[in-house]
Amino acid sequence: MEIKTIEFKIRGREWKVKTVTIKQYYRIQTLLASSITQNRVQIISELSDCPIEDLNSLEKHQFNAIWNAVVEGPLNVSSTAPFHRTILLNDKLYGFFDINQVTVGEYSDLEILRAMPDAQQQLHKMMAILYRELDENGIPVGYTIDGFNRRAELFLNRMKISHVIAAIDFYFHITKVCLKDMMASLELT
Repeated sequence: MEIKTIEFKIRGREWKVKTVTIKQYYRIQTLLASSITQNRVQIISELSDCPIEDLNSLEKHQFNAIWNAVVEGPLNVSSTAPFHRTILLNDKLYGFFDINQVTVGEYSDLEILRAMPDAQQQLHKMMAILYRELDENGIPVGYTIDGFNRRAELFLNRMKISHVIAAIDFYFHITKVCLKDMMASLELT
């Protein structure tokens, strides 16, 4: 499901709502905690680069139409977004790690991040574990702290939140299914 581009005009100038990155998603979560209209204006401004003064000049029904389109589009981070095995960022291809070769360290790092009270603010770190640069043969590179830190920073600022939700849902669903099957096979009959 591809998100439709949202465009609008104010005072003859056209604005376009961009896709939401992880960093923007974190900020938006904070702003959405309050239903103050001005926070919604800030969100639209951040996603489109449209000045707040211009957005404030809209009639209520005009702003609501833009807001509803954004809520149903880029801010709708439902689990129906498609999973991407590879993602292109800054002209580099990043691939989902090999689940069959997950290390105890990778697995425990993901579990620790998921169990944190602020897990929704750790998505860029989870993605830095799940996605790695691909080598010349298309194989994800190994897991190192330096690589993890570099990817976490890049993903925070550049990765689409829709990619994040799909990848995390995929990983934790597969993990749950595998663990359930493993436990069932260990039960005494």
